[in-house]
Amino acid sequence: MSPSIIYANTTLATREKIKFDKTIARRMFSAPSAEEAAKLLVPLGYDIEHEDHIVAKKLIDVLETFSELCPDENLKKFVLTAAKIDNPNRAADLNSLRPKLKHLCPTSILYIEEYFEKGVTAIPQLPQSTTFDLEKFLDWFIMKLEELRVVKAILIGKKLGIPREQLQSMMRGGK
Repeated sequence: MSPSIIYANTTLATREKIKFDKTIARRMFSAPSAEEAAKLLVPLGYDIEHEDHIVAKKLIDVLETFSELCPDENLKKFVLTAAKIDNPNRAADLNSLRPKLKHLCPTSILYIEEYFEKGVTAIPQLPQSTTFDLEKFLDWFIMKLEELRVVKAILIGKKLGIPREQLQSMMRGGK
């Protein structure tokens, strides 16, 4: 049985005491090394033991939480299908699930699909939502994916020695 949307949104709100925000991102940009930047992620629930797998491990955790709490079976199937890049029927499966998600913001659905397929450079405009809406749950998931994108970029930039200003510009779509 799937949990209710109110239960899912309330559970997420209580689990996420500290949120990734611009302050944490700035502190990561300012850290002298990738290792120091990674240490800032510990209060957010990241496992930094193996630095090459920090983002991958957190993505698995986010997908497990999503799967556990998602109250909409079609949305759950869509996200889990989108996340499996090596699925030969992936495109057909996503196409068959898309019509069942008409009640959700299409830009949110597209963001999720593109995140796993080819990555993204900008977060979509998220619709206004409340604890009673499935959109709120979907917003949490998109924000976690965006957090992972930013964390990965910062950690890679730190390892490669890319200057802070150049890295910030690159993350905004510049060169």
